[in-house]
Amino acid sequence: MKKRQTLKIAVVLLLLAGTLASCEEKEKYPTEISFTEYSLTGTSCQWTNLNYDDRDGNVKVINSNKELENFIACSDGEFPKIDFSTYTLLLVSGTTYQNIETMNLSLEQHSANKYQLNVEIRLGEGDMMDTWTLALLVKKIGRNSRVSANVEIIQN
Repeated sequence: MKKRQTLKIAVVLLLLAGTLASCEEKEKYPTEISFTEYSLTGTSCQWTNLNYDDRDGNVKVINSNKELENFIACSDGEFPKIDFSTYTLLLVSGTTYQNIETMNLSLEQHSANKYQLNVEIRLGEGDMMDTWTLALLVKKIGRNSRVSANVEIIQN
C-alpha cells in the first residue's frame, strides 16, 4: 500500500514538472539586438573587398580574425582587435546616388537563427554618388545564422 502511494505521488510530481517546463516563456520575436559600431578611424587601416554595387546591402557575418583579414588592409600597424569568442562582426556596404545626410540603424532577431539589419538612409542635397560601410559588433551569433539587410533610402 505504501509503495502504491509513493508511486502515485511520484507520477503526480512528474506530471507537474512536465507542465511547469512546458509553461516556460518562449522567446518572443522580433527582438531588438544591441550593437556597437566598430571603427577603423585613427588607424592606418581601411575596408577592402567590399561590394558597393549592392544597393540593398550584403551583410557579411564575420566570426574570426582570419575572416576579417579578407576585408581590412593596413598600411602600418594592425586593425583594432575583436574578441571573436564573445562577439560577431556584421559588415555591410552599399552605394547611394546622392549624398548621405543621416543613417539610422536597428538590428532585430526574427527567430533563433534569422536576423534583420534595418538601415534607413536619408539623402541630402547634391548629386554626388556616396558609398557607405557599416561594421557592427554584436554578441556572438552562430555560423548558421542568416542576417539580411533592409535598406530604405529616403529622399528629401
